[in-house]
Amino acid sequence: MEPCLPNPCSNDGKCTPLSVDSYNCTCSEGYYGSRCTESDYCALNGGNTFCGDADCKNEQGLKIYYCSCASGQYFDYASRKCLDLDFCPLMKCGENEECRGSRCWCKENYKRDNSTGDCERITYLRFSTDMTQGKTDKRQVTKCKTAECSMSQGMDAISHRIASFNSK
Repeated sequence: MEPCLPNPCSNDGKCTPLSVDSYNCTCSEGYYGSRCTESDYCALNGGNTFCGDADCKNEQGLKIYYCSCASGQYFDYASRKCLDLDFCPLMKCGENEECRGSRCWCKENYKRDNSTGDCERITYLRFSTDMTQGKTDKRQVTKCKTAECSMSQGMDAISHRIASFNSK
């Protein structure tokens, strides 16, 4: 008696006789089990059938298949792609902050204060263009916290000139 006739292995599995009444099935890609009747969805067509750029995971004992993405991403079944998670709808940012890319950032013209962690308004130095000697005008300079102000070299020169005019 020939145990491989007819072929007991399904889905193009190859039957190898072991004895008169026993055999072994070598399953084709994407199938497993004693008679190759169970499908491994992740292995079918190289695993790229459904998951696209994600990793296909197979829990064979439970017959569960899912698409797995890198940390911080989720699998979008509509587009079949891994997309970045956006936690902004779930987050509450502080005053003068806005959420971008799942993080709270200071709004424009605000900078995070390293000691408090709050977003403080950046105050810029303003200078009058009228540099008449002897003229003092409190509106010429708006003071700001040293840690929050940055001036270009040109502004340093103007600041020095104002100080010279005011000291005379």
